[in-house]
Amino acid sequence: MGSRRSVLARFWLLAIALAVALLAACGGSGEATQTPAAPLTLTIASISPDPVNVGGEVTVTFNATPGAAIGFQISDSQRKIVAQALVTAESDGTASFKQAIAGPTGAWRVQASAGRSTQDLLDLQAASPAVAPPGSLTINKPAGTVQGDALIASIAVRPRAATITAPAGWTLVRRIDNSAGSSNSLAVYYKVAGGSEPASYIWSFSAMTGSAGGIQAFTGVDTTNPIQVENGQTTASDLSHATASVSTTAANTMIVTTHSFSSSASWTPPAGMAEAFDVASNTVPSSGGISIEGNYLSQASAGSTGAKTATASNNPDVGDAHILALKPASGTSGISFRAASTSSSAPPTPTSPTPTPATASASATFEVQ
Repeated sequence: MGSRRSVLARFWLLAIALAVALLAACGGSGEATQTPAAPLTLTIASISPDPVNVGGEVTVTFNATPGAAIGFQISDSQRKIVAQALVTAESDGTASFKQAIAGPTGAWRVQASAGRSTQDLLDLQAASPAVAPPGSLTINKPAGTVQGDALIASIAVRPRAATITAPAGWTLVRRIDNSAGSSNSLAVYYKVAGGSEPASYIWSFSAMTGSAGGIQAFTGVDTTNPIQVENGQTTASDLSHATASVSTTAANTMIVTTHSFSSSASWTPPAGMAEAFDVASNTVPSSGGISIEGNYLSQASAGSTGAKTATASNNPDVGDAHILALKPASGTSGISFRAASTSSSAPPTPTSPTPTPATASASATFEVQ
């Protein structure tokens, strides 16, 4: 009998111990604890098309956690909310919102939000062709650009160590890095215009103390192999900055030059060349920032171009110079300059962090024409 009582006592002690352990595991409340949900983050995946014509449709796609509930809202250029929707992110991690556009032209905004279960909140701002992030350079598409035009973009930035990220579709021709003195870089790109080009293009930099650039548009260029020959070089501290000489192998080529240096100045183009753009990041004259000039000249006969020297107005400094020859399309009488556009940017102004709202959000702006 005593042995049986001893066994029962041990059984009840073990049961009580197990109950206490289970209560402790559940936080003493009798309910299982929940693992906090992973933070949600949203980024813009695409905006198509941009710009969009009034009467057309725009589709904005966000990257999101599969299964997440995403709220969308579109406001017109007068900040009037014109559409709202709630969708669930697909299994591939995307959530899209399509909306017909009818109303005023200008900059429209799409916003997305998702509930957050943690306190490390995040507010994301996405870059679209209409929204330039800090430390970037936005250059408009040259006026009148049509499909098949050759676009030559020249981007100057300080310091030399800056990483340059070009917009989609642009091909780097050459980057020239001058490490002397007030170091700087000049990057030249080309693009053959497609049937639906954006209103502007954005180059971004990892760091910069000044940037300036321009785009030249030409018609009548061989769209398969637009650049026949090119070269670039650094230039010593001076007001005069010369390109190398190159030799063309075809008649009726278009010679395009770019000159930049680490001061803000105005430029006098090389002899015989027409100036397409001339821009500085700081108010001229200034020993700070950077300035750049683009020029063009039709060369009737094949052969040497000779060095092309441009002259800055003030504050001698180190720089870079680039030259290229555009090849005419077969069956054309030559290449014509269409238009140019330009832009400059001073260093971004630091801002203090601000409290974020209680939701994760992402927004982008697109143009309606």
